[in-house]
Amino acid sequence: TALLDLQTGFALSPIGASLTASKRESGAMVSLRGSATGPIALRENGRVRGLTRAGQRGYLQLEPFTIADIGIQPAGSQDVVYDQSTERFSVYPGNIMHTVRTLREIRIMVGQLTDLNGTALANAVLTAEGETIGTTDADGYFQIDASPGDRILARLPDGKTCAFTLPALAQSDQPFVQIGPQPCAPD
Repeated sequence: TALLDLQTGFALSPIGASLTASKRESGAMVSLRGSATGPIALRENGRVRGLTRAGQRGYLQLEPFTIADIGIQPAGSQDVVYDQSTERFSVYPGNIMHTVRTLREIRIMVGQLTDLNGTALANAVLTAEGETIGTTDADGYFQIDASPGDRILARLPDGKTCAFTLPALAQSDQPFVQIGPQPCAPD
């Protein structure tokens, strides 16, 4: 005669719900926002304890009466900008903590900077969020590491500035993307 004893746990928080098979009744719900195509590791005290993806939630079962440092990191080969800090939780029986993390996938993008008439803009310095990310060559071509939707500011050799927004991209595991001509509007 076999006896199957399975306890289930149900976690409900403002950011979602999770059903787990466990004798533990405490845990952490991690909600991931943003864009990343690969898996994201959920970490407890420096150890990988689970996997989830951007736009989803993951649940980590935690031992009561402990301190848990919860964090995330990319588990695949994609380049992702993310908060690398951990969040510390005091775990008591029955409590479910929750945290929200945001991810931005970085792609290598190649394109050509043009004015609104389609004329190439040479030797421009490109910045995103105040940080220099590249320059254009004599024909206006550039290669940058950035995220779809980033607003790029171009400073032209004559001191004038213009701006453009990187296009949304189809989901792909390819880190290298050709985005073609990017019309730059006066800023």
